[in-house]
Parts: sequence; structure tokens; C-alpha cells
Amino acid sequence: MGLLALIVIFIVYVVFVYRRQLVQLWRLNRHCSAAFVKVPGPPCLPVIGAAHLFKWNDLAPKEEKSEVNDGFQVLVDLIAEEKGFFDLFPYIKRCALDIICETAMGTAINSQTNGNSEYVLAVQRLTSILWKYQRFPWLWLKPIWYLSGIGFEFNRLVKLTNDFTRKVIAERKRSMKERKLSEDTEGNLNKKKLAFLDLLLHMQHSNELTDEDIREEVDTFMFEGHDTTSSGIGFTVWWLGQMPECQKKVHEELDSVFGDSDRLPTQEDLKKLVYLEKCIKESLRLTPSVPLVARKLSNNVLIGQKFAVLEEKAVLSWIFRRYHVETEEPFPENYPIPQLVLTPLNGIRVRLTKR
Repeated sequence: MGLLALIVIFIVYVVFVYRRQLVQLWRLNRHCSAAFVKVPGPPCLPVIGAAHLFKWNDLAPKEEKSEVNDGFQVLVDLIAEEKGFFDLFPYIKRCALDIICETAMGTAINSQTNGNSEYVLAVQRLTSILWKYQRFPWLWLKPIWYLSGIGFEFNRLVKLTNDFTRKVIAERKRSMKERKLSEDTEGNLNKKKLAFLDLLLHMQHSNELTDEDIREEVDTFMFEGHDTTSSGIGFTVWWLGQMPECQKKVHEELDSVFGDSDRLPTQEDLKKLVYLEKCIKESLRLTPSVPLVARKLSNNVLIGQKFAVLEEKAVLSWIFRRYHVETEEPFPENYPIPQLVLTPLNGIRVRLTKR
């Protein structure tokens, strides 16, 4: 009881000392806006960040790839083992993490088959801590942040993820030097499958990017790229499970493109899935992955839609080619809740029936 009383007295003292700052933060919501303005890395423009440094049109592969990322194949194999109703959302999140990690860093972390790896657990826990930090204003005070133990845990996890990314950057730089990739890229960029990290390393000298700048750009893709797509995929599955007539049309479209074939989808296949794309976009309209945006747009800006939609179509096409999906709970009971991204209150509980 004595220790508890001391903690209460300390908290009251801190609140009294910082009362003016707390009132100002609460009224003006300056904390969140300041956090977004102070994004680390190269000089940034509003909304688009450091994207203006890179010549995306020149870097985009012009030649169609024969196959897309195969992380979704592991997903469908794993969910095949489930019986009855189960929560599909954790499977989708790990699948999205595998895909974005390979795309951003060119490294396979195999989170779907090795979900207990330090890096995977760190990414999941950091996401949870960041959401808690946004919800509870008293954690913005450094004494409480560290006395709660969350601050020390956060620092440890950030160091772990940063060290992992730095290690990957060092390995990719060494690999590029060995293969003399920097000499070949100008003529072979359209033919090679390069990760986002490879492109940043190739442009490092011309754009004066340090290794830390590159790490921050890659980490941004990693953390923001897997949660948003997993939310979009999960809610699309859930809505299609709620609307059998729409799911039937998706099945018909998939059958018209793939027939009875069990082959991997190509980018050309994915372009033909027009109705599935409409379902994805309608799902995003009803349950947007990012329900709150802390920036103000003066013009329409579109970033990353092509990759995100292709990823979602690839995963969803593979699921619905194999299964008919039933959902357990209707909308009123399983409403979406805003966290870092929009998530379902009770997960995506589904039952899969082989077609």
C-alpha cells in the first residue's frame, strides 16, 4: 500500500508540474501533429514525404513479371488445416508481413511458418505499443512512459528492428558490390526483380541518402505496408462472406480467368479480375484501412495503390479459387474499431468449404 501511495503521489505531482502543457496538448492536439511533422529521413514534402527524390517512372519495371509474390501460397496451405469457424485475421497479417518484407527488403522472414522469430514478434508488439501511446495522453509524459516499463520495452524493440534492417542493408550492399549490380542496373533494371531497398541503394550517391535515411524509408514501408493491406484483405473476405451473391460473382470471374487450373496468377491474370477489384474498393469505402488521416491534402495524391491492389487481388484470388467462405457474425455484432488501422472487433471469423 505504501508503494502504491508513493506512485499516486508522484503521478499527481507530475500532472501538477506539467498541467499547463497537458492542457495545451489536450486542447490543440499538438502532440499528434508534431509527431507527423518531425518524420525522420531526407527532406520531405507534405504528404508524399521523400518520394520526390526518386524517379519512380524510370524505376518501375516495364516488362510483365510472369508470377507475383508467392507468400499467399503459404497462407492457403496453412488455413487448409483449420476446421470449423476460426479467426482468419492473424493469418492474413503474417502473410502481408512476408510479402512486404520481401518486396521492401528482398529478404524472406517467413513469419507465417516462423511466427515466433524475434523480428516478427517485435513488429507486432511495436504496433500495439504505438496504438496504446496514441490513446493514453499520460504516456506522453516521459516519467510515466518509462515508469510504466513501456518506454524501455519500446526502445528495446526499436533497436531490435533497426539492427535487423541495418544488417539487411549491409548484406544487400555487399551483395550488390559482388555482383556489380550498380554497373548493370542502367541496362538491366527492366529485366531484374529488384526490391525497394535495392533501388534506394542504387540511388544512394546521386540523392545523398545515408544508410540511416534508407533504413527509415524501408522501415516506413515495412510498418505501414503490412497492416493496411491485411486490413483491406480481411474486411473484403468478411464482406464477401456476408454477401453470398457477390461471392458467387467473384467465383464466376475467377473460373473464367483460371478455369480448373491450379497455376499461379500472373499480373495479366490479376488485371482481368475487374469485379474482384470492385469488391476490394467497395470494402475499402465501407471499412477503410486508415480511417483517420493527420495530414491535409491540397490536391489528390495517389501513392502505392497499384502494389496494394495487386497484393490484395493475388491473396483474395487464391483464397476464393479454393474455398467458399462463410462468416460467423453479422456487421452489428462485429463492428470495426479504429486502431493504427481499422480492425474488426472480434477478428475475421470464417468457415471455409472447399469448392
